[in-house]
Amino acid sequence: MISELEGSEPKKKQEVGHLINDLRNLLSSKRYMIILDDAWEIDLWEQLKHALPDDKNGSRILMTSRFMNVAKSADSKMTPYELAFLNEKKSLDLFLKKALPYQEPDEECPSDLLELADKLSKRCKGLPLALIVLGGIISTRDKTFHDWKRVSDTLDWHEEGKDCMQVLAMSYEDMPYYLKACFLYLASFPEDYMISARSLISMWVAEGIIPRREKRTMEDTAEVCLEQLVQRSLVQVSSRHANGSIKYCGVHDLLRDLAMHEGIKENFVSVFPKPQDSINHLDRATCRATLQSNCAEFIEYVSLTARSLFLFGQGIPMYSEFKLLRILEIVGVREIDQLRGLDRLIHLKYLGIRN
Repeated sequence: MISELEGSEPKKKQEVGHLINDLRNLLSSKRYMIILDDAWEIDLWEQLKHALPDDKNGSRILMTSRFMNVAKSADSKMTPYELAFLNEKKSLDLFLKKALPYQEPDEECPSDLLELADKLSKRCKGLPLALIVLGGIISTRDKTFHDWKRVSDTLDWHEEGKDCMQVLAMSYEDMPYYLKACFLYLASFPEDYMISARSLISMWVAEGIIPRREKRTMEDTAEVCLEQLVQRSLVQVSSRHANGSIKYCGVHDLLRDLAMHEGIKENFVSVFPKPQDSINHLDRATCRATLQSNCAEFIEYVSLTARSLFLFGQGIPMYSEFKLLRILEIVGVREIDQLRGLDRLIHLKYLGIRN
């Protein structure tokens, strides 16, 4: 944030107190709007508020959170605004919009499908993500009562309180094997990370998880796979090129959690630090590893036989020892010395370097 305001290169790691003072000085006497999205901890706000001067000039701070106690900590005098669940009509409208994306606005849904759609949308209990993902599953089926009913029968209608996660889990199980691998790959990226579609497609191809199709290049097939994940509402498009192809994309927090859970369970990827687990339980045998904070601290837990390595955040460690690497993504490069040893990685098929 500071480097963007100054229009300068990011500085080396600084103490929190220095960063707070720098930000406060930059914002002093200025009118600003700060958006803090998806705040999880009260301590975060308690630290950050000291960096935001109140000069009575109309500056605004907007904070969103899943937790009421975190929201209340921002201003004890103001009642947080709670987003309501969608009502039944809006739930049905959103579900049908995703389930029938190519239907004309004036075209009516057949009565038998409408009755089933109403039942399915009510099961989502007004949760937009569940409605969107379940609609994405239905959109891959034929527009027949039989096909829609099979999806409905897959859901366990007796598991109250687990509706959203059950829908998300079903969306994963519903995919073919190669699309599952493409989805699990999303766990390699940090939360809220804007993913370059071109880079993602190149990684998939280099990994060998894209099936061969006649009269298509591997890159074209990978692009189709990405569009299929979008159709299923498992990937969000951030922007597209002028020709309609995806430029940048991302993944919802809960869907990323699903990708991490399934990826770790299937030994597809190791995520460091591993959420809610001790470091002793991390599996060194996984051929893909992503270090999403404190890279230098966790690099010792990565197997030397790893084929793919993702490094995000502070402290780029030595990676030249991983001689079998085919995929190397480094985000946060500040000095040319951090790139020494690349010439020894003779098996590399993909190299991404970003500051």
